[in-house]
Amino acid sequence: MPARRSCPKRPPAFECSDSPTAGELRAGGPAPDPQGQPRHPELVEGCRADGKPNIGWAARFDKLSAPANPGEAGFTLVEELVALGIVAIGLAVVLLAIGTASVGLRETDEHVFAENLARSQLEQLQTATYSANPTAVPYPIVSAPAGYAVGLTVEYWTAPNGPFTATLRNDGMQRITVSISHDGQPVLDVAGYKVNR
Repeated sequence: MPARRSCPKRPPAFECSDSPTAGELRAGGPAPDPQGQPRHPELVEGCRADGKPNIGWAARFDKLSAPANPGEAGFTLVEELVALGIVAIGLAVVLLAIGTASVGLRETDEHVFAENLARSQLEQLQTATYSANPTAVPYPIVSAPAGYAVGLTVEYWTAPNGPFTATLRNDGMQRITVSISHDGQPVLDVAGYKVNR
């Protein structure tokens, strides 16, 4: 087993780095830190088993804590708060757009469904028998799904030149308005005509 090399407590003059933050080892004493205060020799000076200089814990810490680019500064608290505010505003705009799109889509679906329901009601009116007095003998109404309601309003033609009136008449033609509502709110009104043939 080879004998271990002895290392002098104070090695001859040499430098580990040109930068004082990396630690300088000189025979005259421990390397000063960046503020000019002397470091403890045991933390700075010494040599490893291979004879290379050991810059010590303090100098290693200086090297790790030093900024990569001394000319570049970090973000300030104000800058971080401004960036956070911008991100929050962006998220709020996105959420608002999603909510608006969702409401618009729901209203479109509601209107399309109401149109189909009104069309079904008009078709049923066309196939139904003419009723001279819809109050006494009402026209059939299609069954509406939950949340929807179908209403009929009948107006009567005044012969020979009109107009239509809400007063009951039997001049052979009626204007029937189909009203579709959803959750109590009106959605669509469609008018059709019924003629006594």
